[in-house]
Amino acid sequence: MPFRLKLGKPLQTSVRRILCEQCERAERALSQSADPVKAVHDARRGLKRMRALLRLVREGLERQRWQQENTVLRDIGRRLSASRDQDVRRQIIARLAEDGPADLQAALARLEAIVADQPSAVMTEDRGDVLRATAHALATCRKRLAKLELHGDDLAILAAGLARCHRRGRRTLAAAEAEPSDLAMHELRKAVQVHWRQTSVLSAAWPDVMQARANAARGLSGVLGAHNDLALLVHDVQALRDRHLPRGDASLILAACRSRQTIARREALLEARRLFAGKPKGSAQAVLEAWCAAGGLARPRDKTET
Repeated sequence: MPFRLKLGKPLQTSVRRILCEQCERAERALSQSADPVKAVHDARRGLKRMRALLRLVREGLERQRWQQENTVLRDIGRRLSASRDQDVRRQIIARLAEDGPADLQAALARLEAIVADQPSAVMTEDRGDVLRATAHALATCRKRLAKLELHGDDLAILAAGLARCHRRGRRTLAAAEAEPSDLAMHELRKAVQVHWRQTSVLSAAWPDVMQARANAARGLSGVLGAHNDLALLVHDVQALRDRHLPRGDASLILAACRSRQTIARREALLEARRLFAGKPKGSAQAVLEAWCAAGGLARPRDKTET
């Protein structure tokens, strides 16, 4: 079923359904896919959806339960990140080389050879073992999430979650504008992704409007993702400089990365201002008013009405 809360259904019922569906899809991807790169991508996407939904209903969870489930899902995602980072290194090197000058292409070719001989220190396990262990962890997690309990009024829970995450988005945007470091842009990306998933899961409130907003957040996440991937390569180059990679090669690659990051950062900050415009409580209230109105429209009309 779609990643979407249903109008007229108790929030707890819908949340349990979605979390278990996303868990099961991630398990299936990791255990059955013949393409490990796609399997990791699909599983990480499901994990991000689950964490965004948990953030949305955080107000209705006991503090200890929230911390437990969020930490478990975070750690599962981190375990897959090492595998994902290895794939990203190859992809970003290829993209930089596509339209780069000959000297940059040569430097990137030498870097690629070095990276191939210098496997990630955190990727110490066989990829197949990691995927199987992660699928098992998700199966255990799914059993707990099937019994997740929410406490409080459904609309109040959603209002608090929307406002909290919108506030986080504005805060991370302000930090990135004040000091646009790689870390600040990464934090902004995480806030944008949460906004994207929460807008998607509440899309029944006003499908056309909410989907347009979700698409905008998704596009912005892509721009910020490219910035983050370049930051990963910058870190690698700086670590390899002098010891393995000639300084001249490092300078060429770093300049190309920083140039592309500057372009991505300029676009991302402008888009983020538009996405997180409006005060948190007011933005949340607008979504919930649309949700309530949509619920009324979705109810069958009384046959006695004229």
